[in-house]
Amino acid sequence: MNPAADTMARSLPGYDDIEMRSIRKIGSFIVFFSLTVLPGQELSLVWDASAEPDLAGYKVYVGRKSRKYDYTIMAGLATEWSLEGLEPSGRYYFAVTAFDRTGNESLFSGEAVFSFDPGDMTNFSLGNNYPNPFNPVTTIPFTLYRPSEIHMAVYDVLGREVRVLLKGEQPAGHYVVTWDGTDRDGRPAASGVYFCRLLVGSFCQIRKLLLTR
Repeated sequence: MNPAADTMARSLPGYDDIEMRSIRKIGSFIVFFSLTVLPGQELSLVWDASAEPDLAGYKVYVGRKSRKYDYTIMAGLATEWSLEGLEPSGRYYFAVTAFDRTGNESLFSGEAVFSFDPGDMTNFSLGNNYPNPFNPVTTIPFTLYRPSEIHMAVYDVLGREVRVLLKGEQPAGHYVVTWDGTDRDGRPAASGVYFCRLLVGSFCQIRKLLLTR
């Protein structure tokens, strides 16, 4: 990440290091990862299949702190997993990786967050956009676990709002939003690094977008 982009990202609340890596890595990481709350507070995790030709399976990471996971679940080759029996208090953070037959592991997926506290508005997740890099259109998935007032927009490395993608009260559910690489006036944005920020209440998540013309 270049210094200007890093400064911009860290100036926005909710920034997490989307370039965080496992000790070893493979080329194909998880693009889309989502969480759904089922009856009885059972949590259902779903992710895209990895394109890794030597794929051996997936790992589900679970923890109480963002990017600091307490334990790992070996999910085999399944692309979904249900979790029951979690202590029904506070926040939980989830991510998924793929690994190959020699033990190499992918980047972490985007992180999903769930809270058992009714007043906690962190119950949403912003997925990684795909493709990335892109030209001219990229797709950005996100999930709301409760009806929420949101503001989703793209910013340049100086923190200027380039384009509002979606705002207002939205029902719970899975969403897919596209950005066609244009600004609010419909003009093509220049090549470079941009950031998509999803703001829900006072909490947000950010993903880095790379537009190449």
